Amino acid sequence: MMRSGAVQLSRSEYPYGFYVVALVLPSEQACGGSAAEDMDWLWAAALLGADAARARSLARHKAFAISVQPALTREQYAVAAVVTLFLFLSFYVIFGALVLAQRWPPFAKYVLPKAVLASQTDAIDAHAAEQVLDGQSEIRSEGTTSARLRRRGSDATFDSSDNSDSDDSDTSARLPIPASSTPAGTPAGANQHSTNENHDSTSPARASQDTSNGNPAGTPPAGAGRITSDGIQADGTPNTQVGETEIQGPFGLPARLRLAALARRGGRTLRARSDRYLYTLYTVAVFYALPVVQFVIAFQIILNVSGSLDICYYNFLCAHRAGALSDFNHVLSNLGYLLLGALFLVQVRRRRLRRKRQPRHQDYGIPAHYGLLSALGAGMMVVAVLSASYHVCPNRLNFQFDTAFMYVLAVLIMVKIYQSRHPDVNARAHATFGVLAVLIALVVWGVLDGGPLFWGVFTVFHVFTFLLLSLRIYYVGQFRLEKESLAQAASELRKGSRPLYRARLVLLLVANALNWMFAIFGLMKQGSDFAGHMLQVLLGNALMYMVFYLAMKLVHGERLRWYAWALLAAAAAAWVPALYFFLSGSSDWSAAPALSRHRNHECMVMQFYDSHDLWHMLSAVALYLSFSALLTWDDGLSAVKRTDIPVF
Repeated sequence: MMRSGAVQLSRSEYPYGFYVVALVLPSEQACGGSAAEDMDWLWAAALLGADAARARSLARHKAFAISVQPALTREQYAVAAVVTLFLFLSFYVIFGALVLAQRWPPFAKYVLPKAVLASQTDAIDAHAAEQVLDGQSEIRSEGTTSARLRRRGSDATFDSSDNSDSDDSDTSARLPIPASSTPAGTPAGANQHSTNENHDSTSPARASQDTSNGNPAGTPPAGAGRITSDGIQADGTPNTQVGETEIQGPFGLPARLRLAALARRGGRTLRARSDRYLYTLYTVAVFYALPVVQFVIAFQIILNVSGSLDICYYNFLCAHRAGALSDFNHVLSNLGYLLLGALFLVQVRRRRLRRKRQPRHQDYGIPAHYGLLSALGAGMMVVAVLSASYHVCPNRLNFQFDTAFMYVLAVLIMVKIYQSRHPDVNARAHATFGVLAVLIALVVWGVLDGGPLFWGVFTVFHVFTFLLLSLRIYYVGQFRLEKESLAQAASELRKGSRPLYRARLVLLLVANALNWMFAIFGLMKQGSDFAGHMLQVLLGNALMYMVFYLAMKLVHGERLRWYAWALLAAAAAAWVPALYFFLSGSSDWSAAPALSRHRNHECMVMQFYDSHDLWHMLSAVALYLSFSALLTWDDGLSAVKRTDIPVF
């Protein structure tokens, strides 16, 4: 220590008392401070004499006081644990109360979904089509190749996923679809057998019955006719929206993007792609978490056997032992991630089952991505396990365990927002987790050896990757790192014409400016906490995308339901104090152990939790509320035709 230090002793380990031995080191260098001014004893002895040199080496004096304080009682441990459990279980109670309140008509009228349900005939046809596909493997295998060829050779679908698996192929490749059942803005023959494509228009407190616009269930609003392949609506009136799909830009892109042009995949395809995020996350979590748990258990055993308190970086002034754990309170405070993540999974599962019972009309609303939403909740639960594991023995070697799945959550948030308006032009699960694997490898390199070479390589990688991603986003997934794509993009720039998508361009310019600032700041500072720098980059981009999406909804006149506003306000109210307590942390693994003890402080709540514990609990609440806002903020579009929903 340099100023203060603390250690917890168990009465059972020292039944006959103990001695305290203080050792003053020759300089503060061993504790991370500066070296002594004169370390050459030979010159001092030659010039001043042996006695003077010895007296000078003994000139260091330290005055300190030792105090012995009682540890917490078992009752205090029990009270802290029960209060923490009750705090997070109260969210379950509120959720259950809101679900029951849906049965009360005065409350239900404020939360009833304004959605258009699919007619019984459409639902039966869609179910039969999927069963036919499941039972006729020969038809599926014959149609897969032709479907892929059509997708690869045509820009009209705006679908960059040209390597679909057989179970993901469109049903339109095998089953003839009557022209009269084709939605607006969709070519004849495109698949329309999805029965589960819209976001559920219910929050945790929403009913699933449909009373939208006074129309019977399954009946589209008045004037919402379908458009056939000849450009005439089903009610006989001319199609006035055909001109919106005229090719105006490179890569066959229309001048005005509408959701109908990017939502032509079948519901079965979208469900399979979305569910793969959840299955991949489970697989990665198991193979990542098991070695982590083994690793930290080994650290804890070494700490208990050696007795060296420089191995792990605790807040020694607020670290409460429990059994073999030296810092039980920091492990317990991660309970919120586990319980609230599970609650979010319950919400998504409830919506998915209700949507299966009452399918929505396939021409209305935002397509649902329940697998991706479930991956957010599951990822939050994995954060609880990894963060608790890290706090068993926090140090430089295992800090990436604490942040690894925070990277996953930040990336999945951005993918979820993007897929809301680009359901066909989506990133595959294996590609997304492949990028995350590269990021985590870079974090390990940066934490262990973050020198100038590393920061130079990372800065180039950061800027080039984001530039490439910006081109793919602007050109709706049609841009590839190929000669033809580069030539088309360069030709568009040379023309000097007005940007085809101004809002999209503004977002990308702001995003590139933000990432350039992050890259330059990291290159100039070259701090030892690279894991924290990476987390700032990813969370900063996720927050910017959320703000942009919300702003664009308001610009296009899309109104959020009242409960979505309430969730956003509550999330912001939780994030502000959470970030404050995070920045006022109680230890610093990137510094020397003695310098890390400078940040140690007494417990703040119930004599049991410190500022980092409060960060755990508040950030868990903030993440849950943020995910709930993502789940509900498009509920107001459930009764809007996809040909009228803009893409941004």
